Amino acid sequence: MTTPSSHVSLPTIDKVDTESSSSSDDAVGAGGSSSSSKKGNKKKGSSNKTTGKVRLTPTDPGWPKDVPDTFQTCEKDWIEEDIIFREVVDQGEFPVCWSITLTESIEAAYNVKAKKEGRQKHPNLSAQHLINNTRKIACTDGGMRRFDEVTQFLVKEGLVTEDLCEFTGSINEDGCAHPTPDAENVTKIKDLKQIKKEQINEKDLILLVDKRPVMVQMELFESLANFKGDGVYSGPTQKEIRQKAAGKKVALHALLLVGFCTIDGVHYWKVRNSFGTRWGNNGYGKIIRQCSPGNNNPSLFVKIRYPEV
Repeated sequence: MTTPSSHVSLPTIDKVDTESSSSSDDAVGAGGSSSSSKKGNKKKGSSNKTTGKVRLTPTDPGWPKDVPDTFQTCEKDWIEEDIIFREVVDQGEFPVCWSITLTESIEAAYNVKAKKEGRQKHPNLSAQHLINNTRKIACTDGGMRRFDEVTQFLVKEGLVTEDLCEFTGSINEDGCAHPTPDAENVTKIKDLKQIKKEQINEKDLILLVDKRPVMVQMELFESLANFKGDGVYSGPTQKEIRQKAAGKKVALHALLLVGFCTIDGVHYWKVRNSFGTRWGNNGYGKIIRQCSPGNNNPSLFVKIRYPEV
């Protein structure tokens, strides 16, 4: 079966991290759309329901090979489970995707925990607070360069809520202007785990995403940056592959992996981007899974990060 993909032109990206995907272990961050709007281009995620969706059982021939047969269903959508309830963000012109995605992954981890314990949802956290307070040590141009320093900030200092430090997308602020909050009003994590490219196994990733949304990093080819619609993104074009082989640098981009599903025999991941609602389908997209029929390529994810809370 041929995997559908969509390559519809969007406004060009203004800034892209100058580090290539193969030249830096930690560098991640690519600019968003050319729109200057940070607040007006937000929208709560829709479930993106698509025709052709058939509920499979482990005995069905089309059951995905990466899903254990002990599972009762081969689909997961944390958006439909209302674990992520904030609107999709447009990161603006600077490469701050990592801060938005990390913040959302921390919120999601706390919301999963709260749901299990019958508590109220965790308040939205401030990605801008993370940018402002790690700018000098980890992300001078907006892109994350030092994973360990960002981890230490999240473990020792923590994040304030969005209402105290609203997202602007700026990378020029040094610290935050609001008063230092009491310790009980700061959200910290225990650790920030990472899985590198050579360690990525999509069977293991299914088990991980079944427990919580996670941050994934992909190579930001133009076809991904301009992806639009409800099709399934199947990777870079042959032209893009040749250009990379010839030395063209490709930035890494962070997205939030919020689920997995199968439609019309195609197995895909569901991701949430930070390019506003014009990207994909209302800010969400489908990424081909390695086990999908006819797909002979490795995983499109080059790194995975997730918080322990």
